[in-house]
Parts: sequence; C-alpha cells; structure tokens
Amino acid sequence: MSRSPQTVYVPQPQYGAPADTVIAYYDAINRLDFATAWSLGGNRIAGGGR
Repeated sequence: MSRSPQTVYVPQPQYGAPADTVIAYYDAINRLDFATAWSLGGNRIAGGGR
C-alpha cells in the first residue's frame, strides 16, 4: 500500500536573526568588539538562547 507524498506548508518562524544582523555579529567578533557582538544578540545567534 503506497501513498503519494503530501505537500505540507509550514509558516515562516517569527524569530531568528536576519542575515544583516548575523553578518554584523561576526564582523564585530572578528574585530574583537565583544560588546557590540553581545548587543546584537550574541547569545541567541551563537545558539545559547531560545
């Protein structure tokens, strides 16, 4: 008994960091500007937050 696959539509998450924020975060890290990186949401971007 084989079933054809169903298309499932998943809404885009309402959270997450926009690409510009992620780029700015890593730019700040590369400049050793940890205060700026943290203010950009460093804990969430690095995967430590929810």
